Amino acid sequence: MISAFMFMGGLGLVVGIVLAFASKIFYVYVDPKILAVEDALPGANCGGCGLPGCSANAEAIVAGTASPNSCVAGGPELADTIAAILGVTVEAKEPDIAKLGCTYGLQEADIKYIYEGLSDCRAAALLSGGMKVCDIGCLGLGSCAEACPFDAITIGPRNLPVVDEKRCTGCGTCERVCPKHIISLSSVTRRILQEYTTDECTTPCQRACPAGIDISEYIRQIMLGDYHRSVQVIKERNPFPTVIGRICPRFCENDCRRQYVDEPVAINFLKRFVADYEKEDNSRILPFKAPDTGRKIAVIGGGVEGLSAAYFAARLGHEPTVFEAKSKLGGLLRTAIARYRLSEEILDWDIDGILEMG
Repeated sequence: MISAFMFMGGLGLVVGIVLAFASKIFYVYVDPKILAVEDALPGANCGGCGLPGCSANAEAIVAGTASPNSCVAGGPELADTIAAILGVTVEAKEPDIAKLGCTYGLQEADIKYIYEGLSDCRAAALLSGGMKVCDIGCLGLGSCAEACPFDAITIGPRNLPVVDEKRCTGCGTCERVCPKHIISLSSVTRRILQEYTTDECTTPCQRACPAGIDISEYIRQIMLGDYHRSVQVIKERNPFPTVIGRICPRFCENDCRRQYVDEPVAINFLKRFVADYEKEDNSRILPFKAPDTGRKIAVIGGGVEGLSAAYFAARLGHEPTVFEAKSKLGGLLRTAIARYRLSEEILDWDIDGILEMG
């Protein structure tokens, strides 16, 4: 019995010595900074950084091949934390938001067949491209909502994805799983700089609008009763919604397809309605802005062009300063349009909104 204990003890000692030597031979040094950065990362492994998981991202950040703000899920607070760990500074990064490129759900679109298979867009797309006649239309089966690791996407009553912009981190998971490539990531800057062309899936009224306003979307928001969001959609492209609601030449209505049934939709009056709602409610609704770039811009002239330039420069994160020779801003809007069409009160309301953009 004693010999057995001695044998087992000796064997354990030998194995321990071997393991001790093995640990020295096969020891892999791990930079403590990598461990600290990895602990700071959210552990979502969403792939939004372009790397296979948070561990790989931590190694890339410490190695200098990835930026401290490369984790889209963590936001600016995480970027500041990682920068403090590494002892570096980090510039503000403009967040990406998932944006849907389809406006017609299954109930409204023409379909080729009734699909009763797996509730997955990728499976449905394998069968003749899906059930919609439109080859680039959303199939509405919710693959994007199922894949989103942050629960930022839900399927709305029209069988179209609805993105919660406060939850969306811009990780790109939805973009990768969509077989129709309808969901794409877009930032405030890219939305401002985007040009609408006839090649894109946009409505005739939107293409006719000189400002390229997403008309069908702001009308849809009015239908849903979300006037706040409707005004935001308009201000994505138009800094003077209350003014333009009174003097717009309404090119959009000339191209409205409803005129072939009875008469065009009263697009401009709907815009004026929600713009006046904002004013009467005295609740300034501002569009989304890019993070501060620290750049200052001088704008010469406080007319329509100058104020519009300052507005979009502010939305891009710059700090514009408008220089105007006259005592009041507005240019020809103030001097060339009859007051019965455009009162100073209305003009000043929109100008004050531009000034509040910073």
